[in-house]
Amino acid sequence: MFVKSIYGALRSEGFELEVVERTAMAVQYSLRKSYGAVVIDPNAIGLSAVDAAEIIRMGGTMVLIAGQEGGGRGGDISRQSQFDVMEIISTVRDMCKPTATR
Repeated sequence: MFVKSIYGALRSEGFELEVVERTAMAVQYSLRKSYGAVVIDPNAIGLSAVDAAEIIRMGGTMVLIAGQEGGGRGGDISRQSQFDVMEIISTVRDMCKPTATR
């Protein structure tokens, strides 16, 4: 449900996307390739979303844990307490801006 909800919206905004079902796979992908941002479903199977986000951000990638309780920003990890497709798109846009404008 989560992926289906945001995939089309982000694609239509011009983002290139790769989808994986397990957070551990997201970590592996981020170690092999550079991404502007990674969006994690907090209900994903396997490694916890927070643990995966911590590992991914070590490589310099911004991470959004969408729908996680306790919204707010901590380092390069953004958390949204409510699942809102438009808010996710806005956050991903902000995360993918060139470093000089952040």
